[in-house]
Amino acid sequence: MEQPLNIIIDATLKTWYFEERKVLALTTGEIITSDYNASNLNKIADYIQQSETLNNGQYLGQHLPIRLVDQTQIDIRFSDVVALQQHSELKEEVLSDIGARFKHLQQRAVDLGSSDIHIELYEHEVQFYARVDGRRITLAETMPEHNHGEQLFAYIFTSKATSKDDDYVASKPNNGQLEQLLLCPSDDGKTKQSRLTLWRASYIPIKGGGKVTLRWLNGQQYIPKLESLGWTTGHIAALRQFLNSPSGVCALAGKTGSGKTTAIASIISEIQKVRSVHTLEDPPEFNLGIPQTAVTVDKNTDTKSGFASYSKVLLRHDVEVELHGEIRDHPGAMEVTRKGETGQLIFTTIHTSSATGIAHTLTEQFKVPASVVSAPGLMGIWAYQTLVRTLCPHCKLNHEEALAAYDTHELGDEWLRANDAINTLIEPEYREDVMWRNPDGCEHCYEGEKGRTALLEMIVLDDEDRHFILNKDYLGWQVALETKGYKTVRDHALSKIKGGEIDLLTAAGKVNQLIPQSSTDIYATFGV
Repeated sequence: MEQPLNIIIDATLKTWYFEERKVLALTTGEIITSDYNASNLNKIADYIQQSETLNNGQYLGQHLPIRLVDQTQIDIRFSDVVALQQHSELKEEVLSDIGARFKHLQQRAVDLGSSDIHIELYEHEVQFYARVDGRRITLAETMPEHNHGEQLFAYIFTSKATSKDDDYVASKPNNGQLEQLLLCPSDDGKTKQSRLTLWRASYIPIKGGGKVTLRWLNGQQYIPKLESLGWTTGHIAALRQFLNSPSGVCALAGKTGSGKTTAIASIISEIQKVRSVHTLEDPPEFNLGIPQTAVTVDKNTDTKSGFASYSKVLLRHDVEVELHGEIRDHPGAMEVTRKGETGQLIFTTIHTSSATGIAHTLTEQFKVPASVVSAPGLMGIWAYQTLVRTLCPHCKLNHEEALAAYDTHELGDEWLRANDAINTLIEPEYREDVMWRNPDGCEHCYEGEKGRTALLEMIVLDDEDRHFILNKDYLGWQVALETKGYKTVRDHALSKIKGGEIDLLTAAGKVNQLIPQSSTDIYATFGV
């Protein structure tokens, strides 16, 4: 293999070099380092001394002296290592194997309809998982080799990823994007076709290793209609009425993976081209047919909010409707409120666990003054969404069938818990319509469930709501909302349970206090 600036290199050494960037072995027969205490120094020296293949065994049994140099000398040589691997990395047999292994993992994830891949490296093994319909399942058998995980991470971030923070360094977090040509289901779901898949990759160090999470960005090729998300007709009507407003803010809250991006894409797709629309996203996941800007943050500056800085630029582009992809900090939150007050319709997302929690997040965490958040006409709609798996229509069970199936699988306690909850939460006239998850599943599903539906709670803010927000009286606000007939995500879940769409225990794993338990009952279990 060609040597950059006389550096001894193969796939294994490359991985170790990039872990710390403090050690390099030279073909002159010496090792240079900027730190005698570098963790990989002795490992690299031993590996070269014992190798029968490096430079045709030239260094086998040879002692390589170690020389201390300035870190700048290491950095200069690293630039050539990077240039070399960009042109010849895939020619190496080891990395070819790693690349094939990685592509196999991605293909398996696509076959399962996964949204995410988790690769977890520990001291002595690598574990592989996938997120399918919100459930984390094993994607591949555990690999009992720590070095395999290091090589896989190095391949992802050093050879495969683009728009990345940096090449792979084991001790540093990293982010990037990558493409892979894979076989994906066709529109009818009956055949497969080759398609370029897009993935967002994120790395974080953990004790003994690290974790890479890959999000499949274009798994959903087409933007769904609002009617297909699982919202009620009332939710959709209120949202469409807001779309006709000249200005104001619509904030959609939810946890990671709760379908916020898909819902926003469905909303934006309904806006007619007679209005100027522009989105700021990190990164864009759907092709909306309008100007979409991928938000990036300059690592060489102190800028903490890419969204805020890009949003300021849009002031010169005659935008009427703006998607501010996510509120992440104070500058971004202030920019959203400013735009909403100056004659633009703003859509944004935010991480909270309820629609009412948006108020607390904005005022207490992002330090937006309550007087701004409660300004007349500024905040139009706040909504919170979560996704829950839907029952498989081919094998879902009625009450009697569920009793027999759960007994067979020794799940009697689970059945009793759910049955007690049904008798408590569901009116008698609806209980016969309640359906159960089939633990055996069928050829169409995984353990009785396939696909997901949205559970939503929506606040259409009025002056009474703004009064409570201004005074930060969140408990009083909750009572006032209930008096007005406000429907929570829990109410939406119960409605879908009554309709036989979702399993009660599955929903309970996504909705707080779906099956209520008083603190008195909890404390009674503590004993003395």
